Amino acid sequence: MTRVLVTGANGHLGANTVRALLAKNHEVIAFVRPTSDLRGLAGLPVRIKYGDIQEKDSVMAAAAECQVIIHSAAVFRFWVADPWEIFKTSCLGVRNILQAAKRFNIGRLIYTSSTYAIGFTDDPTKQRTTQDWNENAVTPYSQAKTRAEKEAWRLAAKYGVPMISLCPAGLWGPYDYRVTPAMRWIRDLVNGMTPVIDTGGSFVDVRDAAEVHARAITMGQPGCRYAIVGADLLNRQISEIIAQLTGVKHFYLNLPTPLMRSIA
Repeated sequence: MTRVLVTGANGHLGANTVRALLAKNHEVIAFVRPTSDLRGLAGLPVRIKYGDIQEKDSVMAAAAECQVIIHSAAVFRFWVADPWEIFKTSCLGVRNILQAAKRFNIGRLIYTSSTYAIGFTDDPTKQRTTQDWNENAVTPYSQAKTRAEKEAWRLAAKYGVPMISLCPAGLWGPYDYRVTPAMRWIRDLVNGMTPVIDTGGSFVDVRDAAEVHARAITMGQPGCRYAIVGADLLNRQISEIIAQLTGVKHFYLNLPTPLMRSIA
């Protein structure tokens, strides 16, 4: 049994990761804010530690007894009036969690990044890999994920922390009580409330992503970066699957790429 600190444990990925860890008989310390919605952790045999990833003292107190840290806490929002709301959680959180890993000689830090930090291509035949970085990040979320992961690697090297970075694609699946942007889009498609734009992306079942996080405790090579991707799908393909399951038909919006970007 390994004692594992999971930051953002009440979130979509966090709640599923906690379940994957418990299934492997690990002891879980769930690090959440005092105001967090804990429905995703209801009934689970975990120890709750309250605090804020931006507050160094509470991070240190939560990490003191642990052997492994899974750092998944982040603000998953694409648009905000003040981008600093996203950046401060990512950037301050990285610094605090790396300092805690150094102080308590954590055996392994599993850092949750995103395929947003790997970036995108306009050519669907050209594959992005974990050697790539998002050099054209335009949204606050993609900028924050990219900068925060680079900072995590810099500090891991500086402090000698054995870190693995995991980059999940868009996450679909259960225990998403706040309804993240990826799941909100699916909900809107199911309800016929959004047009289908002729593009696509990479996606993965959140339970598979959680299983990879749990296995990373004993598998994977510190110093390496891994992508967690289940499928590359066009929006039209996703729409067709939903239509087959629900009978809901969708409106297709095909506009020139520069115009779609301007509207976005």
